[in-house]
Amino acid sequence: MNPQRPTAWPPYPAAWRNPGEQRDRTAWIAPTVATVLLPVLVPAAAFLGLLSVMATDSCGTDCSRALTTSLTL
Repeated sequence: MNPQRPTAWPPYPAAWRNPGEQRDRTAWIAPTVATVLLPVLVPAAAFLGLLSVMATDSCGTDCSRALTTSLTL
């Protein structure tokens, strides 16, 4: 046998053969932050979305052409 050839097959590094040992220890941080911020940001976004409807609702037929165009788009 040629001494330059690897004897083990597949000739991958040890990290590729056993990916369970190479997991990131800080992988839990992003989902935890998203879970904590979600109950705060969703009601705020819904409130601002409802305010935007109220802000443009009362113009009736006197709406400016720029406002009408932006709302149509």
